[in-house]
Amino acid sequence: MRKIDQANIRHLPIVKGDRLVSMLSIRDLMRVDMERMTEEIAYLHEYLYQVPK
Repeated sequence: MRKIDQANIRHLPIVKGDRLVSMLSIRDLMRVDMERMTEEIAYLHEYLYQVPK
């Protein structure tokens, strides 16, 4: 994601050999990162606010 941002591009072609397989957008990468961050925040929230036994 950093390289795409630094290159100031929004889409990156995914190729296999000479064939275009897909396009990857900065938004696709942001969604994956947000999912990861949401899971991490939930874990940290549970850890910080768990009731001691």
